[in-house]
Amino acid sequence: AGQFRIFGNTPSTLSTTSFEDVAGFTIYPNPVNNSFRINKDFNVLDIYDITGKHIRSLKGSFTTSDSFDVSDLDQSMYLIKIEHSNGQVSTSKLIKL
Repeated sequence: AGQFRIFGNTPSTLSTTSFEDVAGFTIYPNPVNNSFRINKDFNVLDIYDITGKHIRSLKGSFTTSDSFDVSDLDQSMYLIKIEHSNGQVSTSKLIKL
């Protein structure tokens, strides 16, 4: 009773050898009146109000030259969540004037 065996000659770790850090996107201009841009390429953009209610979702292949119209949104603070092509998700705040 109480035997413990380790099989294999390579240590098992909870790490990865390849990691692409794409966090830290910027929304500009911020605060925004009508439209904004994002300084990273991504595939999915979700807009949430400050209470967490999902407002809008956009899917496609977006680049830094794409502009997003928010002129129809009320003056408030919003959370912008983007998903990159590798599945990594990043979030930032947007202030709508």
